[in-house]
Amino acid sequence: LGEDRFEGRLGVDLSRPRPKLDLDLSVDKIDTRPLFRQQVSGGGRSTTSAGSEGKSRDGLFSDRPLELDRIGAADVTARIRIRSLITPYTSAQATDIDVKLVARRVRADLKAVGSGNRTITAALEIDGSNDPVAIALRVDGDKLAIDSLVATSAAEGMIRGEMGFAIDLRGRGDSVGRIMRSLNGSLLLLAEQGEADLTHLSRLTPGVRDLFGLLARPQAELAQVNCGIAAFELESGRTNVAILIDTTDSTVVAQGLLDLGAETLDARVDPAPKGAHLEVPAPIVVRGQLANPEFRVEKSELLVSLADLVSKVAVPQLLLVDAFGAAIDENPCMKILSGVSAPAATGSRTGGLTESLSDTVGGAGAVVKGSAKAVERVGGAVIKGTGGIPEGIGGAAKGVFDSGRTEQSEE
Repeated sequence: LGEDRFEGRLGVDLSRPRPKLDLDLSVDKIDTRPLFRQQVSGGGRSTTSAGSEGKSRDGLFSDRPLELDRIGAADVTARIRIRSLITPYTSAQATDIDVKLVARRVRADLKAVGSGNRTITAALEIDGSNDPVAIALRVDGDKLAIDSLVATSAAEGMIRGEMGFAIDLRGRGDSVGRIMRSLNGSLLLLAEQGEADLTHLSRLTPGVRDLFGLLARPQAELAQVNCGIAAFELESGRTNVAILIDTTDSTVVAQGLLDLGAETLDARVDPAPKGAHLEVPAPIVVRGQLANPEFRVEKSELLVSLADLVSKVAVPQLLLVDAFGAAIDENPCMKILSGVSAPAATGSRTGGLTESLSDTVGGAGAVVKGSAKAVERVGGAVIKGTGGIPEGIGGAAKGVFDSGRTEQSEE
């Protein structure tokens, strides 16, 4: 972790039926980047033999039982203050972590403040007092840098901008896989004003390049983004996909079904050009396993009007207002969904791309990997990666950008 300095106090009470630990710690700086580099350089995709214990299927989420017995060994109260926290995905100038463990019930709260007053708050609760274990995760982020989310992925350095997000998920189970299949709750994303460098599309797989092509004119070097909204409401691990992205040259709507139990995505992405010829002027179907979806360009199909596309997208407006407040009313994409015309195309020849495209494409991974990683850290579960990279939100983007196949319709 580098040349760090730790100061604090540790109290131990052994007179109780369960030992009680009381920790108060202050840290000058923690740099986790070396740990991530070691994980990446340690080899490629993690593999397990066909007879591995607890692994019933070859998927993203392990069915290996969580090692939660250890949380009943002691009661713990911990307060950790980190003045500078650095990760491959982002950095924080001040991070507060509070953990309380009593009678197999864990509550962990985190608040991190970065540059420009970017703030992330998170609360994780694990109730191991009953069978099955209950998990609840809430994360809220304000003005999070998009480029940090795709750090260490093939899209690193290509996407710039800011977005807010709100995650509220609950599930039950004795493994990450079972928890994912039981998830209820929501994941909401809100983005405004961003840009993307389109000169390095060769880094991406053909299917992802086609998705970029829905948003920009041919040979565009820089894409301007007006806004983006994505909403996922989960019920027993299943959710409808509802995404709208508006750029200089087009408005794009994605709709379909994400099934975390089956680990599948079946979605259709339709563009509505703003009087411009797009790089890919046709709908794209994204279908298959989350770890390796197929992308198919439907060249034979006619484009649908924006009004017809918007009429098919149902977003939870009350949840969005509760999560983002007045900001949702001013978001251009929300106005489009409410029936107001999309911003007209400008004379710019740069084209358009959404600053939240990696979240749009990787919604399947992003919805779940944040909570899966939180469970993994506490319970010791093993989550199968998609390329040996660190998992988390940025890792979810990596899984999408580095996987997938493209098929061109013979028609």
